[in-house]
Amino acid sequence: MKTVDCGREEDVLDALTSGRWPERVDCELLSHVADCSICTDVVEVASAVLEVGGDVVARADARAPGSGS
Repeated sequence: MKTVDCGREEDVLDALTSGRWPERVDCELLSHVADCSICTDVVEVASAVLEVGGDVVARADARAPGSGS
């Protein structure tokens, strides 16, 4: 099977994980993602994973009140 990747995947992941996507990235990267099916997939999958991961962290930090409350 042929491995398919893009040299900009790391840039896209960095923008996503740092919270810069899409408002605080340069126009060139936005344009690249619009034209690159690999990076478009990276945005979709990584966004979903980060969203779920954020929920997991939020639930892990939540504390239930004691039974005497």
